[in-house]
Amino acid sequence: MFAFLTGEVFYCGDEYIVLMVGKVGFKVFVNSPIIESCSKGEKLSLYIHTNVRENSIDLYGFKTEEELNLFEKLVSISSIGPKTALSILSYSVEEIQNAIQRGDIDFLSTARGLGKKGAKRIVIELKDKISTFDFTVENSEYKEAQEALSSMGYKKSEITPALKEAKKEGGKTVGDLIKIALKYLSK
Repeated sequence: MFAFLTGEVFYCGDEYIVLMVGKVGFKVFVNSPIIESCSKGEKLSLYIHTNVRENSIDLYGFKTEEELNLFEKLVSISSIGPKTALSILSYSVEEIQNAIQRGDIDFLSTARGLGKKGAKRIVIELKDKISTFDFTVENSEYKEAQEALSSMGYKKSEITPALKEAKKEGGKTVGDLIKIALKYLSK
């Protein structure tokens, strides 16, 4: 339904904001970092996940595409609902990703509404689906390589798979990542 909204914050609640887009106010559930930093009248752009249920249509908003992608992976797990997934995203994508990779159930279960069983299920179901290069919030070498390839005229949609391939082939330094990614991009 909705993929992205840009507007002015009309209201900041405890779990949601009202974002005025034109003359329409959208109630968008957001994570606590957005709530804590929001102020009425501020211009805000959010990636949107639309959750359609029998008796409601709810919008969930995220500052980055990476947060949205992780949210959608979390809600794909049968025991994790959107409110719980949103509370998990009070932590950074990188923190959550690292906790899943390490199998850190104690860290994950600190999110409101998530117990140890749910945290264990997240680790079991997502550990193989989330690699260190699923998101663009990676280490500095990756970011430098990404910026270099971008300055060469490549699009993000081309760069991300090329850098994933470079990582798989053992690229660790910026130079290695760029060299391997360029081979991939020239195919």
